[in-house]
Amino acid sequence: MLLSIESPSASGREAGSVGALMAEVDVVDTLDRELVLMHDRFINRTTTGSGEVKKVTFSYLRSLRLRNGKNEPTDELVPTLAEALEIARANHVVLYLDSRDAPVALLARALADCPYGSILVYHDNLNWLSEFHALAPEIPLLPEGRNPYAIRVVAREFDARTIASSFDRFEPCDACAAHDCGACLLVDVLGWEFNFEKRISEVVKVGADGIQTNEPERLLSVLREKPRR
Repeated sequence: MLLSIESPSASGREAGSVGALMAEVDVVDTLDRELVLMHDRFINRTTTGSGEVKKVTFSYLRSLRLRNGKNEPTDELVPTLAEALEIARANHVVLYLDSRDAPVALLARALADCPYGSILVYHDNLNWLSEFHALAPEIPLLPEGRNPYAIRVVAREFDARTIASSFDRFEPCDACAAHDCGACLLVDVLGWEFNFEKRISEVVKVGADGIQTNEPERLLSVLREKPRR
């Protein structure tokens, strides 16, 4: 199970507490090139400040506080990538890094000393992944696999052992293709989607190896009722 929640600093701790193997966070760089965790490109919704992450300094970000689900300020600071890595290691959780807004070279340098198996780097752009893989071939990648052919290609080109998919396009043949390549298939099923419990049961039944969700308790409830073979 992979936990996907909006509070970046809480991801690693909560993932460990509910038994998730991974926690998904979004990585972006500030104006002065500090890598931080932020779900949105703008900080207005989730912090007490305003502006675009890439256009504000790290010192400004650290002067702010994160907001909770009720839009109330908390005592939490915007965390750095380094802090998130420490939290994840302490909770024995793999950190799944959505790197959509992180510069390739900067992220590769930041992850250079991470123990193997402690992180997965995701991006939906194969060119970005190719550039990253050339700089840091030892860091595991999590590419998208939109069909069996694409799964075989990314498994071969990136030596990927985990492939990302989503419920909307997931087919049983995708799981077979991933398994034939010696890879696992991670399927995204979020809690606000229609028939959440039914969708969870379907993807497990036809061969998904992991599920990314923002509703871990509901996921666990389904899995307890229908234990996997």
